[in-house]
Amino acid sequence: MIKNCVYFCEGPCEEALIKALQKSPALVAAGRPRPFNVIQNIIPNSILLQIKQGTTVVFVFDTDKEITDKLQKSIEQVKKHCPQSKIVFLIQVKNLEDELVRCTDVKKVTDLTQSQSVSNFKT
Repeated sequence: MIKNCVYFCEGPCEEALIKALQKSPALVAAGRPRPFNVIQNIIPNSILLQIKQGTTVVFVFDTDKEITDKLQKSIEQVKKHCPQSKIVFLIQVKNLEDELVRCTDVKKVTDLTQSQSVSNFKT
């Protein structure tokens, strides 16, 4: 069981997704989702110093950028400043809707969110 967890979410859509999945019944570990794009920015030491040892660090991002040097640097920073932390990746390869269907047991993304249609899923 994961006791401490922090989510670095690429954008507001990913942050909203994590918050929704944490509601009852919780489908992901409880923890603080933080809007932070690890593909475009390196996590600063000031944020890393706030992470307790043993915390699971989750990077939530998509793969629309080919250059990932800042992601690699953020991973190195977490390993350096939080050596007992576990790093987990929630990577969106296709569009978000297809990825949710692929990685869960739902048949349609609207089943997960009780949306009326795919067009209002993100709303």
